[in-house]
Amino acid sequence: MPKSRSRTPVARPLTAAVVAELGVLGDDWPPRSREFQPNGNWSHTYRIWTCHGYRESGNTDQGYLVIERRIGASDDHFSLRIEQQVVHKDGIWHSLHARITCRNNQIASPEEWDLASRFWSPSGKEHEDLRLDTKGRLHSGRAVFRSHGRTYEIPTAEQVTADWCLVEAVQRLPRIADEWLTFDVLEDLTVHRPDQRLAYEGPDPVELDGATLQLHRFCQLGHGMLPYQYWLDDHQRLLLFTTLSRAYVLDPKAKALKGDAA
Repeated sequence: MPKSRSRTPVARPLTAAVVAELGVLGDDWPPRSREFQPNGNWSHTYRIWTCHGYRESGNTDQGYLVIERRIGASDDHFSLRIEQQVVHKDGIWHSLHARITCRNNQIASPEEWDLASRFWSPSGKEHEDLRLDTKGRLHSGRAVFRSHGRTYEIPTAEQVTADWCLVEAVQRLPRIADEWLTFDVLEDLTVHRPDQRLAYEGPDPVELDGATLQLHRFCQLGHGMLPYQYWLDDHQRLLLFTTLSRAYVLDPKAKALKGDAA
């Protein structure tokens, strides 16, 4: 009889230490860079990796996320450019592109945005029936969306951000343990997730190739969203964040991997 394939459950949440144990980070991680300035112009590319529950198989790179920050004309605002591509079942892949004008506050509240969502077959043909283009803005305690000639509004809390905006914001937050920020989140700039909170959890060192990498962890919890954890280096650069079975790993070469994942 053929030997059965080994299937050892991971059986632990995807922390930075577990991601390192699973060999996801690579020998040259984290990427080197000049001194990082979270308030300046920068661009981060993350490899999107998914764990299917076992150590030996089923774990794969599924796409990438690019977040680019640009200083605004005044100190009150800045802009984010978002590019994300994720491969789904049967080689179908989903692309998201967004441009966001953010308020320069603690949580990078989005004031106006444009979002384009597309689905593509493995051959590169677009599924036009799934196309979505949305313009949005925050106004008087409401998120206002306009898509394909229709307008709808959602009441929100006074403090509002988006999941992609938090990737920017967490790099500017002070590291004060147990000081919780509370806010609503617009997930993918389309779905309202109320009553979220975010706090610094403290230092969280990780062993890599016999050396200790000093990281700092933030945790996000709230209604209707899976928990997120964020790990930053001493220069406030976000190196890794995770939610359930998905990890976003800072990797400047991640865009080149999309073709392999597809």
